[in-house]
Parts: sequence; C-alpha cells; structure tokens
Amino acid sequence: MGIVDRPDAMSLAHQGLVGAAWRTLDAARSMHLLSCAVAATEALHWICALDEQLQQESSGYRNRRDRDADGIVLLGLRHVRDRAMHQVVICTAQDARSFFNPAPGGLVHIASSYPIWTPAEMLPRAEERHRNEEREKAYANHVSERKAWKPIFKALDFLTRELKDKVTLVSIEQPSWFQELSDEERLAIHQTPMLSM
Repeated sequence: MGIVDRPDAMSLAHQGLVGAAWRTLDAARSMHLLSCAVAATEALHWICALDEQLQQESSGYRNRRDRDADGIVLLGLRHVRDRAMHQVVICTAQDARSFFNPAPGGLVHIASSYPIWTPAEMLPRAEERHRNEEREKAYANHVSERKAWKPIFKALDFLTRELKDKVTLVSIEQPSWFQELSDEERLAIHQTPMLSM
C-alpha cells in the first residue's frame, strides 16, 4: 500500500500535515505551549507516515531526503516522534534561556518567548535496542531548540515537493487567520525568523 495503490490516502495524510503545521504555528505565536505540543505531535505522525510510505516506494527517496536541507529534518523528527510515542515526551518547551541563564557549553541566548523543540539533552535516551545514532544526531543538529513550527514547515516543504507530481495536494499557502494578522504580529513571526513562504 502507498502512493500507487492509495493516492487518496497519501493526499489525506498531506492535508493532515498541512493543518497540523499551521496549528503548530498558530499555537506557538499565541504562546500556548500545550496546544503547540499537541499540534506538533500530530504533525510528527503525518510526517513519519508520509516518510515511511515514500521510503518504501522510491529507491532514490532516502538519498534525496538525507541530502536536502529541508528533508534532513525528517530524520530528527522521527527521533522525537519515537520518544514522544514510546516514552510520552512533550516535544516542545518554552524557550526561557537568556543572557543571565546561558545554556550548557557557554552559548549565550536571548529568550525567544516562543515554544521550541525540547533540547536534545532533555529528551529521554532510547533503550539501547531502539537507539538510532543517525536520527539522534539529526535531531540535535536540525530540530532541537528550533522554533516549534520551523522543522515542521521544512518537512512539509520537502514532502510537498516529493508528492506534487504523484498525488493531488491541498494548498500549503497561508490560511485566512494568518493573512488577517496585524503587521506587528506578522513582523514578530517573520523576525524570529520564520520560514520564507
């Protein structure tokens, strides 16, 4: 089963991901941590489902994904999805770092006030038999401590490119609520900086 056998299911999964991605951004901009975590977790499921189907159906998919600046986040998102499902992890956290509370390693940050992906060192370690160092590294390098919506939209962009000639897709354009934001709200989101759309 997959794209060839069930293009409608793949289209529906993509639609689910689009909705979850925008809900993640909406919850993050509203600084509602619980709603953000719920939407991000839903997005993880859609991302991993699409990724798994594409891996099964295309011999070159994995290579394209791992070499793509947007695609590489899928490995990191799969890592946190596994932690979220198997170890009941809340995958986003409030970014409370500041100049006066630097991160380990001496890096100084100014708090963003937006929900971010849980720092890599705060995720519970997988049982040894379930460890995947490639995914752990991708999480640390491409997902951890990023604004909650950024890796999701990167994954969405990559998956949309992979699916666009194979199935009917919904628009990933800005929903009406986003278009209705004030100039100040849009500026705050874009200055974080947000993905370029």
